[in-house]
Order: sequence, then structure tokens, then C-alpha cells
Amino acid sequence: MDNKGIYVILGMHRSGTSAISRALKVFDIELGCNLMPAYQDVNDKGFWEDMDIYRLNEEMLSHIGQSWDCLSEISDNDIDLLIKSGYMDKAKQLLSMKLSETKNGKFGFKDPRVTKLFGFWSKVLNSLNCNVYYILVTRHPYSIAQSLKKREHMLREKSLHLWLEYMKTIFRYLQHDDIQRLVFANYEHLLEQPMDLIDKISNKFSIEVNEDELKLYTEEFLSKDLQHHEIKGNSDEKCIAKHIDDYFKLIVSGEKEFINLLSSSEKYKDFEYMYPLFEAEDRDIKDITQKINELESLNEEVKKSLISLEADKYTISSQFEATKDKLEVTVNQLEVTTDQLEVTTDQLEVTTDQLEVTTDQLEVTTDQLESTINQLDKTTIQLEAFRASRTYKVMTILSKLKRILTLQ
Repeated sequence: MDNKGIYVILGMHRSGTSAISRALKVFDIELGCNLMPAYQDVNDKGFWEDMDIYRLNEEMLSHIGQSWDCLSEISDNDIDLLIKSGYMDKAKQLLSMKLSETKNGKFGFKDPRVTKLFGFWSKVLNSLNCNVYYILVTRHPYSIAQSLKKREHMLREKSLHLWLEYMKTIFRYLQHDDIQRLVFANYEHLLEQPMDLIDKISNKFSIEVNEDELKLYTEEFLSKDLQHHEIKGNSDEKCIAKHIDDYFKLIVSGEKEFINLLSSSEKYKDFEYMYPLFEAEDRDIKDITQKINELESLNEEVKKSLISLEADKYTISSQFEATKDKLEVTVNQLEVTTDQLEVTTDQLEVTTDQLEVTTDQLEVTTDQLESTINQLDKTTIQLEAFRASRTYKVMTILSKLKRILTLQ
């Protein structure tokens, strides 16, 4: 019979938690309907991560002045502050809502920030009235460091110690009863032998496998290209601080002995037998942390300068393009005006020629008019002379007599 409850995936960033989260669907464990979208060249096949839980974790980290990549641990005082600020109630309400929205009463989630905040989340999960199951994802820390270098440009030393801090946090806050519901999942082994993990989860948690989902997961989702960075031989391991390498081997290679050791420890929350490893880490990390902080500060200044330069570049480029466009419009208008001016000039030349012709014609006409006037003057003089002559007077008398005779 399937166990209802909440299934929590713990692990470091870039350790394969997304692939393990996708595996939960094989057991009909629902992941919610508000998943983080896939991101090209980072997680092409999806993060399988609930956005509401992600946002809550980001908000809580910000509230206590932390971030996912901060090397310093989250203290008990930080956890108390989160609880006093009401985040425990928010987290409980969120998980209760997610669980109530499932069809079969099984809800699973992953966000590596849960591991960073596990001191807080362990209290939340233990306060819920349901079963809680854990899957701890492991991957060689050097592979994680390579992946974080590519994605975040993070220094290798910081990545390695960040991985160790995440692992320390898990085993600091795991309860004795939690260990009985804990499965270790090695990412590299998953890609080689996926059925080993599927069988382990099914047997440990007493949950059934959905054969259709299993086929999709093993034949379509899982592929060798999910392993972007892998360790080859011992050459890479020499680059890893011994205490980190020992801790990784203790988790992976001695899994059964490790769990037995945790189970038999009276102070299972303190794990004093690991303190030498942590003390070595603390000694090594002081100088590294200072250098990392200095480099990160410098990097932030460079980023701000680059952002400012990019903004200036964008502004200048925009202004240049706008000016260029205006200049092109002005040039086009000038070309049109020039063409119009040339046409007008041609028309003016034609009109000038026509005016000259008209002027010539007017001069000819004027000459002709003057000649006609002269002739008219001569004719007028001749007419006046004729009227003053005797002949005109005789002709006038005769004309009058002719009219008289005509009347009789």
C-alpha cells in the first residue's frame, strides 16, 4: 500500500536534485502545478521545482541576510527569528495546501535552499500531521564545483566548502526517526543504473511504481548528456581538500555504516565524531572566505561598472540611431527638395524663354500699333481736309436735295 505524505529531496545545488525530483513521478508523487520552467544550457529538461516554495525560501534567506551561496551557516538564532517572523506558519500553510491539492495524498518537492534552511524546515516538517520521507542526493563535489563554475563563475574552493556546509546542515538537524525514512541517491549511479534507485525508494518507502511513468523516465528523460561534468580517474580527486573528499566517501561509499553510525549516536544531532573534519574546514575556510569575499566584492564592482557601461552604451547607441534616423529623413527631404528645385528651375527657364518670346512679339505688335496709329492720324487729317473742301460741301447739298426729292 502506498504511503501518503510529503517527500523531500535534499542536496546541494547542481548535485542532480532535479533529476531525482523528476523520478518522484514514477511513484505518482505529485510535484505541484507551479513548477519552475526549464532553462536552456542550465536545466534543459526542467528543474521540477515548486515556484511557491522557491519564493518562500528566497524571502526567508533575504530576511536573515543570507543567500543560497553564502558560506556561513544558518544559526539557531536565525531560525528563531524566522519562526518569530511568522515564516513557520507560512511554510506549514503552504505545505498543507500543496498536500491537499494532490489527488492521492502524496506531494514531493525539491529546492536546494531547503537544505540550506534545513534547520528551519526540519521543524516545519516535524510539526505536520503526516509522514515525511527524505531522499538525500549526492554527487561528487568536484563535479558540482565544475558545474557551478560554468553557471555562476564560482570559485572551486568556495563550491567545495559550500557543498560541505550543505551536507553538515542536513546531518546536524536530521532527527533519529528521520533516518528510518531516509534514502541516499547518488546522481552518477542513477545515470548508470536507474533501477537501483527506483527499487531502493520503492522498497524503503513501500510505494508502488507506475510502469508507464517509469518507461518515460528511464527511456526519455534520463540520458548521459545530463552528466555535463564528471570525475575521471584520481587526478581530479587530488585537487579536493582531504576533509571534503573523506566526507564525500563517508556518505557515498559507507552509506550503510554511515546510517548505522548516525542511528547509534546518542548525540545524533551533534555528530561529534565528524568535528575534526569540520574543524579542519573551519581553519581552511577563513583565508578562503576572506579572499572569496574580496573577489566577490571586486566582481560586484566590475559588474556594476559593466552594467553602467552597458547602460551608457545603450543610451548612446539609442541616441545615435535616433540621430541617424533623423539625418536620413532630413537627407531624403533635402533630396526631394533638390529635385523639386531642379524641376522649378527648369520650369522657370522655360517660362523665361516664353517671356522673352512674348516680349519680342509685344515689341513687334507695339511697332505695328504705332504704324497703324500713324496711318490713322494721316487718314484723320485727310478726312478733315476733305470735309473742309468745296467738294464735300457740294456733295452735302446734293445729298440733302436727293432726300427731299425722294420724299416728294
